[in-house]
Amino acid sequence: TTRPADIPDPHAEVAHIVRLALVSRGRLAPGLPESRAALRSGLLHAARGILARDLRQPGLSPGAVARELGISLRQVHVLFEPTGQSFARTLTAMRLADASRMLVAQPARSVTDIAYRCGFDSIATFYRAFRAAYGMTPNDAREKGRHTDH
Repeated sequence: TTRPADIPDPHAEVAHIVRLALVSRGRLAPGLPESRAALRSGLLHAARGILARDLRQPGLSPGAVARELGISLRQVHVLFEPTGQSFARTLTAMRLADASRMLVAQPARSVTDIAYRCGFDSIATFYRAFRAAYGMTPNDAREKGRHTDH
């Protein structure tokens, strides 16, 4: 089976973790290509963790992630390049998935409230992104989810 680009290979992830441990213990030189790859993998994992934690914060930005990780803004963007999705696209996809779940789980909550709660700063942007990602409006997705659950 094939795995989407944004889901890491577990074997490679374990190898990166082992290499990071070896670097931290002075058993592997930090400048080696495999050491740098392990560090990039660790930073990407940490960046995704920040995105997941702060997903609903409208001010979440590459700059905020860079500051928290202690790396440059350019480095944050470079971290996401191998995934095939930019920082912004990754964040939008995560927010849309959160909103999609909320639409079905909280039918009494308005679409507008869900959009803002999930970190979108514009209803128009939310609707445009939702339709592009799912091929339907948020209301259509809510209705479809309601019928699927019963």
